[in-house]
Order: sequence, then C-alpha cells, then structure tokens
Amino acid sequence: MSYGRGVSDLRPGWIARVALAFGCFFRTLFDAEFAARVFRARLPAETPPPSARALPVVTDASPGLVVLGLFQREGRLVDFLEQDITAFPDAEVGAAARLVHEGCRKALRGHATVSPVRSEPEDSVVTIEEGYDPNTLKLTGNVGSKPPYRGTLRHAGWRVSNFRLPVALAGHDATILAPAEVEL
Repeated sequence: MSYGRGVSDLRPGWIARVALAFGCFFRTLFDAEFAARVFRARLPAETPPPSARALPVVTDASPGLVVLGLFQREGRLVDFLEQDITAFPDAEVGAAARLVHEGCRKALRGHATVSPVRSEPEDSVVTIEEGYDPNTLKLTGNVGSKPPYRGTLRHAGWRVSNFRLPVALAGHDATILAPAEVEL
C-alpha cells in the first residue's frame, strides 16, 4: 500500500512524537547498539562518524595474526606481554625486555622495511605548512585554527615501504600463535 509520500516526508503529530521520545529514551538507556546509531545520527553531516575515524574493521585477521605469530616465534612477545612482571626485579625485567626486543626486531626487519615519516631529529622545531597530510602527522597541544603551525617534533613516526609475509601452508591455523610445548 502506498501513502503517496516517502519515509523522509513523514511528519508525526505531537502525541506520536511524545510516544517516540519515550520509546527512544528507554531503548537508548538499555540498548547500546541503538544508542550508538542514535549518536551517529546526531553528528553534524560534515563530521565523519566515529567508525569512519577508527581503523577499518578487518574481516580476515590472518595477516595480523601471522605478524603476531612471527613476534612470538622470534621474540616471545606474547609470552612477555602475558607474564605478570610486577613481582620481578627491574634487572630481570630489563634482561627479558632485551631478549624480546632483539627477537621482535629481527622479525620486523626480516619481513618489513620501515623508515621515519619525518627526517628531522626528534625534539627539533618544525613548521607544518598548509596542505599537510593529516595521515602522516598528529598535531597535539595548542593547535591553532589553520596552518602554518610551528612546534616540536616529539616522534618522527614510522612508514612501511616494503612488507612481506610468509605464505601460509594449507591447513595452517593463524590463531595458533605458538603451539603448546610438551617435553617427553
């Protein structure tokens, strides 16, 4: 059945709006997903919703899991991160961190080529001109209304210029970062 107008043309009356407001109020309180949709709908049109500003949703986590598996195999990173180190003396934590660092660095350098985003030394004063790429710079502190900006480079950033993952064998389960070890 057609009412002769689209959904965007509907203008509910006062009583219908009151009922809608109460319904939305309680649903927003008790349904987080609905509340998120309402929140996104209330953002100004020129503001991308939070999901657009966040990292994209990955449907196949295998490449990331392969990288994590490499860091585990070479540097035992997951072991280190999952270990409660609060009871260990700083010297032991430092020694373990050196081993993890060495192994993870080996894995990184064996599979990726990384270089700084900025060539200036950290803590040097830099000028950011109009038209800069916001993907390559994170401005912090007292950011003015428009460039040029002048500030101190706190971190040079990292850029990947080459990335190589090992080819997964048939039947490989990327969710297994390290198999359980049983000594016989």
